[in-house]
Amino acid sequence: IEEWARATLDGLGLASIALSRPLETLSGGEATRATLDGLLLARPDLLILDEPTNHLDIVAREALYTTLMAWTRPVLVISHDRRLLELMERIVELSPAGAKTYGGGWEAYRAQKALEDEAAERRLSDAERELRRVKAAAQRTREKQARRAGRGKRARGTGSQPKATLNKWKEVAEATSARVADQHAKRQEEASEGVKAAQEQVERSGSIRLDLSGTTVPSGRLVLELEGVQHRFADSANCGVAG
Repeated sequence: IEEWARATLDGLGLASIALSRPLETLSGGEATRATLDGLLLARPDLLILDEPTNHLDIVAREALYTTLMAWTRPVLVISHDRRLLELMERIVELSPAGAKTYGGGWEAYRAQKALEDEAAERRLSDAERELRRVKAAAQRTREKQARRAGRGKRARGTGSQPKATLNKWKEVAEATSARVADQHAKRQEEASEGVKAAQEQVERSGSIRLDLSGTTVPSGRLVLELEGVQHRFADSANCGVAG
């Protein structure tokens, strides 16, 4: 076990660390690698690492990458380290829609995700266009029915047609209007549901923004005071500070 522990520590870039050295005397990065060494020695059926490259310098990270590449058992990594994610055989994306698995490492995930996002944006655009078309068609139908109703009202006012005939026309027009209105309402509801479904597929990842446009410094407030500092412009493109 001592030889195995020594070999594992060496592989993680801790060749100078004695096995007898207390863990609390190590730096954050060294303690992380020593903890990982303990996990590797235990040979777990599933190795779970949460941000394992935190507090590690470049050399330590490279040692960790090499160690994980040689690891033959399953490993689940939660990390923002894209280099580490590129070494993975698959990426699991967690979102409000649930968990989705992508084959390959980080770059393969990004490429597939970009295609999916582009397709989702197209579906949303098509759904919104269809909703606008349905609404416009419903509006044209309402205007047409209103014109017909106006002509019928004027005809009843002139008495040019028998009252029974006019009443029959009115009943037919009202029944037709109600039926058409129901049809348009159903189509508009379906189109709205299509937009909603498309919107759920489009993940809008907003970046953090700080709006400091309203931040001002009161007149006369001392912001910065320098002593013994000289400033000069070396030329039109560069400037230097001496003091």
